Amino acid sequence: MRPMDHRNFLSLFAGALVGLLCILGAATPARSTGETAGGLAAAQAAYVRGDFMIAAELARTAQSAAGYALAARSLLAHGDLLALPENRLEDFERAESDARKAIELDPAFFEGHLELAVALGLVGRERGSLAAHLAGYASEARRHLDFVLARDPDNVWANALLGGWHLEILRDGGVLGAILYGADVGEGVARYRHALALEPDNGVIPYQFALQLFAAGGESYEQEARALLTRLLETTPRNAVEILTRERAARLLLAAETGRRDHIEDILSGHMGPRSEPEEKAGRWRNDPRPLIGLPR
Repeated sequence: MRPMDHRNFLSLFAGALVGLLCILGAATPARSTGETAGGLAAAQAAYVRGDFMIAAELARTAQSAAGYALAARSLLAHGDLLALPENRLEDFERAESDARKAIELDPAFFEGHLELAVALGLVGRERGSLAAHLAGYASEARRHLDFVLARDPDNVWANALLGGWHLEILRDGGVLGAILYGADVGEGVARYRHALALEPDNGVIPYQFALQLFAAGGESYEQEARALLTRLLETTPRNAVEILTRERAARLLLAAETGRRDHIEDILSGHMGPRSEPEEKAGRWRNDPRPLIGLPR
């Protein structure tokens, strides 16, 4: 059995779900005073139109938890969606720093914890497996998710992230991943469904959930995925990230409706990370296990 690769699991987790955090602010009340509200409004407007770097700079000027969390979200969006490969790490490291500042200013502010969880995954992806392992990115990221869910079990974004956590472990770890780490298909699907029940008109979660369902395979899951994509394409996007998500959803639905499994796999690889082993591994979902995002130090 191949040694577990901390970098690749973090990459899958963060890569598949960074889109969720990219629009988190639309559902998270900003904590700001009258003095900072104007700056945050300008930053949010820049974010909505896709000027992510401008949004980050404006958000930081508020010097508040909400401002730094918005700055982190903007940098995650820029790094994942727009930055050149050689510039991604800088964006993700700055996002990590901004998220930590948000938590320092307001430890109870959920968005700071959620943004940091995704930033840690993306930094780990860029730095590599050994650095990520020694820095404890995986265990720290899981602690921030647990922090939110312990205090707000119905948090839409934390539920979606945890759903992705379960399904990614199984995508990459198969039966052994379930045995070792307690990952469960039903729990992962249930978390996603719960998130969508809480926010049916969400503009990103349906696409992320559909990706996971196609990765899981099986006619029933793929039917649900196609239904999710169809409903998503009937909604009106509210910001630049949602516009991009709709474009991706349209490509994925076209591949599904035309029966092009090779195209679906290309999309999954591009948006969730490549598979590390052939699909034909008997008794597993796809591949050998990799460690989950919550291994203890």
